[in-house]
Amino acid sequence: YEIPAAAQFVVSTFVIVEMAETGTEGMTYGLLTTAHNLSSPFARAVANQIYQSFRPSLSLASNYIEDDPAFRGVVFSSFLLSFALAVSSFVFLAFLPNQKDQAQRWKRVLPHRTGYAVFTVVLLSVAL
Repeated sequence: YEIPAAAQFVVSTFVIVEMAETGTEGMTYGLLTTAHNLSSPFARAVANQIYQSFRPSLSLASNYIEDDPAFRGVVFSSFLLSFALAVSSFVFLAFLPNQKDQAQRWKRVLPHRTGYAVFTVVLLSVAL
């Protein structure tokens, strides 16, 4: 788990640094680091809310000890949901530039909108 996460962080850091305006690299990197550090606890909190609705409960150790076929189905469903969400994250790869030249071209050509910044700050504030 650690190696793919580290590779993802390095790649996303390169993209952010490439897109950052001169003089704002530190702030951009800080924003990236905050988003990265918030992602795991926020995902766990959301997952706990989703998994609490599974019956029999995934939180009770006695369900694992009994090893009931119905509970096995619930565990399988939880793994299937986790896997489906992990695989669905690959959709966001389409939003990454292919090369450094494309990142710089997007920086020049794509419109700058304050709404994107506001949305990002609000999203990170809610996650805190």
